[in-house]
Amino acid sequence: MGSDAGNTRVADAVSAIDYVTAAKKREPGAKIILNASFGFSSQAFAVMTAAAIRAAEAGVLFVTSAGNVPASACFNHPAMADGVIAVAAMTREDELVPFSARGTRCVAASAPGVDVLSVDAPTAGGLKLLSGTSMASPHVAGLIALVLAEDPDRGALGWKEVLGRLTRSAPRVGGFPLAWANPDAMQRVDASIRRAAAPYPMKGGGRSLERSSDAIRRGGGVRRGRPS
Repeated sequence: MGSDAGNTRVADAVSAIDYVTAAKKREPGAKIILNASFGFSSQAFAVMTAAAIRAAEAGVLFVTSAGNVPASACFNHPAMADGVIAVAAMTREDELVPFSARGTRCVAASAPGVDVLSVDAPTAGGLKLLSGTSMASPHVAGLIALVLAEDPDRGALGWKEVLGRLTRSAPRVGGFPLAWANPDAMQRVDASIRRAAAPYPMKGGGRSLERSSDAIRRGGGVRRGRPS
């Protein structure tokens, strides 16, 4: 959906959300998570919030970026929607990023949002270090997927219950839970990575992977972008 520059029409975004909503209604027991890495403050985008509410009411676990303006996320679409999990961005020092939207009423959690290795079609090699709440929300969506995958009643879990499992015992940044730092969530991440990697040993016993990870953390050879 959209162009190589990352742009799309609001109508197309709404259609995509409604498509997911219809899929959940057809199969209520399906485990469906929707990550919406976009946010708008203009009232013209209220149709997107309406679509997000329809999705949440159908049982879709809707995760979205809180927005990249340092004000209340309750002014942003679709972060303002009831039943939506809006995610703020944090720094590597576990501090709220200055550009991130905020406010405990509409922000549910925070996650890494600075220099996150991201797919970027116009960039040579297709990878770029980007910053923004759009980079933070996929972290939480991924953790939610782990929660659903390991719960016997995963098809029936609501967003409040899932969010509670993510943020239980998590430290707080700027007044809201840091889902990524939750010890319980991190144990699920570590266990899932080990299971996924077990059948596929890394060349050189995994040391090449460690070197690649270090290079990514340093940002070597990867372009940086402005907040998204």
